Formats: sequence, structure tokens, C-alpha cells
Amino acid sequence: MVRTAHRRTVGMEARMTNRRPLALVTGVGRRAGIGAAIATRLAADGWDLAISWWGPYDERVHGGADPDGVDAVVAECVATGAAVTRLPVDLADPEQAAALVGRAEAEAGVPVTAVVMSHCESVDSDFATTTVESFDKHLAVNVRAPFLIVQAYARRLREGGRRAARSASGDRADE
Repeated sequence: MVRTAHRRTVGMEARMTNRRPLALVTGVGRRAGIGAAIATRLAADGWDLAISWWGPYDERVHGGADPDGVDAVVAECVATGAAVTRLPVDLADPEQAAALVGRAEAEAGVPVTAVVMSHCESVDSDFATTTVESFDKHLAVNVRAPFLIVQAYARRLREGGRRAARSASGDRADE
């Protein structure tokens, strides 16, 4: 969620520089997801976006129920005037997770101003039937990847400017 005061500050900064701020939003793989709602709201509020998702996860967990989800979310965001950079990424891979912020900045051509993490790795099992492999993937995506993303983003905070990171779990790092 973007705080109102921060939204006003970012809006003023964007008007002064004549460009929209860039938000990196993870977990934007389908229209019905939280990530899609966050992305479309940020776009409507004047943000450009770098969105990430992992198609194999959506296929496995959601059965490919929304194969055009990313395209639909991008179209909705573009209709508000947002530029959207697409970043498919396997957050179970620590190298891909650690590189996501830099990749977003390189591909969008501007610094990431905010990070919103709405991705997850869900399992369809209970405590007694969850496999070690499934548990490890859960930790990799839900614990290690957010750490690596925020760590990479925090390194960029030293370069100056107001930036913020948010997670669906409530973790944050802002300057």
C-alpha cells in the first residue's frame, strides 16, 4: 500500500523531473492476484512499473487459469499512461532474485523508486505431507528472495532519493 503523504511527495518529484516514478512489483502473474491490483492502482496513481512473475508457478498452482493475465494487467496499466517493463523471474533462484532490482533499472532505464513484494510460493499440502523439496522452495521464494531483493534495493538507497520497499508480510526498508 502506498501512503498518501508519500504518494504526494512522489507525485511532486515526478512533476519536477517530468517523469513518473518506477515501482517494482513482484507476483503480477494473473488478473485475480494481489500483485495485479497493486500494479493497476500504482499505474492509476502515476507510477511506471517493472512487474515480475513466474509462469511455471502460475501453471502449477493455478492451473494456467489465466494465460493472458500478464498481458491484461499490462494493457490496463498502459491505458493509464504507465510504461511497463516485464520481468519474468524465478525467485527460487538466488541469482535471479538478487539481480531483479538491477535488471528492472537496466530494462526500464530509470531508478526503481519503490519495491512492492506480492509474490509467494504456496504449497497444497499440510504439515505431515509437505516434502522437503516443497519446504525448501517455500523458504527460497518467501524468505530468501525478499531478503535478496530488499538487500539489493537497500544498496541503491545510498545513492540518495526517497525510496520505499513494502512486502505483503509487512516488512519494509525505507530511507
